[in-house]
Amino acid sequence: TNQNYQRLPFVRANPRYEQEDFRREAVRRLGSAEITPGEVSAYWLRQGLLYIEAQPFAFLERLWGRFRIFWNAYEMPDCYNMSFISRHFVSMLRFLPGFGIIAPLGLLGIALTAGQWRRLWPFYGFIVVYMGTLMLFFVFARYRLPVVGTLAAFGGAALIRLWDIRKRGKRLAAFLASGAVLFALINLPPPYKVPDSKPLRNLGTVARERGEMEKAVDY
Repeated sequence: TNQNYQRLPFVRANPRYEQEDFRREAVRRLGSAEITPGEVSAYWLRQGLLYIEAQPFAFLERLWGRFRIFWNAYEMPDCYNMSFISRHFVSMLRFLPGFGIIAPLGLLGIALTAGQWRRLWPFYGFIVVYMGTLMLFFVFARYRLPVVGTLAAFGGAALIRLWDIRKRGKRLAAFLASGAVLFALINLPPPYKVPDSKPLRNLGTVARERGEMEKAVDY
């Protein structure tokens, strides 16, 4: 199952209407038409906390699922399904370094530069704090993108350090083995993957709206 998020029956899947839909449902449940935006926010925060209190293990299970999604090579689609686009429309994207390469190199770079933690701790903190905020809400590829720059910088540091220790056989072998393990873990199959039926259905809808009925039927 998708441990990232589920659609709510009272919320239309369109950012234009989501805020109003949450407000309307809060009004319905509270039985009061006079409700401020702050009260709406407080109500849904309280509902979330009540859920965590009632089902702590389910909450932890979902956090673990989102942690796995965050540290997985798969680009969880939101606005764009990069996996689908690369396979069907822009094949060149498949040959560019993605999260599955940048992330293990970046983590290896963090380990190789650990001796400079006093100078680099703000970057460690950024990765941890930003990851935590996504795990509480949604882990999508476009939301994960801000950490890629930091991981890429550490990945560059990893390549430099590996070159510096190229003549230290045992140490080099240990770090290369660690990098291989990280690469294997991050490139495992994701806990949830959006099936091609969803983007194909979206393409069919677009084609139908354009009056291209044959394309719509094919999609």
